[in-house]
Amino acid sequence: MRNIILLILVLLVFDCTKNGEQNQDMAKKDNEIIEMGEYSGPKDTPRKFEKSNIEKLIAPHIKKAKQTLPEAKKKFLEGLPYGYSFFVTVNLRSNSGDKENAFIKVELWDNNKITGILSTKLQLVKEYQFGQRLIVSEDKVLDWTITSPNGEEEGNFMGKFLDSYYKQNDRQK
Repeated sequence: MRNIILLILVLLVFDCTKNGEQNQDMAKKDNEIIEMGEYSGPKDTPRKFEKSNIEKLIAPHIKKAKQTLPEAKKKFLEGLPYGYSFFVTVNLRSNSGDKENAFIKVELWDNNKITGILSTKLQLVKEYQFGQRLIVSEDKVLDWTITSPNGEEEGNFMGKFLDSYYKQNDRQK
């Protein structure tokens, strides 16, 4: 009986330690992977880019997203219409320092903590998996997107800019 109690305590301590870990204080991981099925979130077009140049170009779009986030949060908390989804865009980091933007489908927004499902199939940052539940701080949000059942998007300021920027640059080549 004593060994069973000791084993339970060890497992509880291990589980608490594991769930409390954070990767670069960006996102807490939940080991549960959610079966995502067919992806129906914002259109994602991953690309590698020159860091210094693109960061300057996207800064005003991130600023606009952050300025409009309180109103978007209010919409989410009041309840979106049936079939609509709310996503936040955050920058995830690997243990080796690689960074990658990712969509997280919001499930719960409690004060400044956002719980959601990783909805991006990451190319560089391998520490996270598509469908993994994450908890992120609201201050880490770079952009937000509300999607409708017919594919229309509200928000996604950074994403829309990057899509048009790359489309324009691809035409010039």
